[in-house]
Amino acid sequence: MKHDRGQDRERFNRFQLQDPLLNNPYFRPSLSTPGPSTQNAKDSRAEPRQRGMDSFTRTQPLRNDQASDVVTLVIHFNRPKHEVLYFDGDPMDFWSFVRNFESHVDERVDGDAQKLSYLLQHCTDNARKLIEGYTRMRPRKGYGEARRLLFEKYI
Repeated sequence: MKHDRGQDRERFNRFQLQDPLLNNPYFRPSLSTPGPSTQNAKDSRAEPRQRGMDSFTRTQPLRNDQASDVVTLVIHFNRPKHEVLYFDGDPMDFWSFVRNFESHVDERVDGDAQKLSYLLQHCTDNARKLIEGYTRMRPRKGYGEARRLLFEKYI
């Protein structure tokens, strides 16, 4: 899919009218690192410029590709937030919980320790009691066993 900069510019102009921060082309802080002082260029012991707030208060205008990135971020943050469901042990809710958990946690989180932690957080009552002991195992085995036990019990 080819990226259309004209559409990005149109969306950016629309957002500019709505957001006073985006209306100011100088709101992005400069990320350049200060170089050596030019006052004592001949002196080899010249100290680099101080890295105080000066480097953060200097600003530069946004380039078109940066404006496009800002628009993308604004659009992303204005999307509805995903809600991970909780599972209390009711077999009627199991499959909706599994699908929701897999799409919002399992596919987005890398480590098994974090997945197990999220699984424990989103299981309540009987389901939580069933899998609590698996947190003491190694994460890969504990997460796999906790899921297996939930599937065995609630299918």
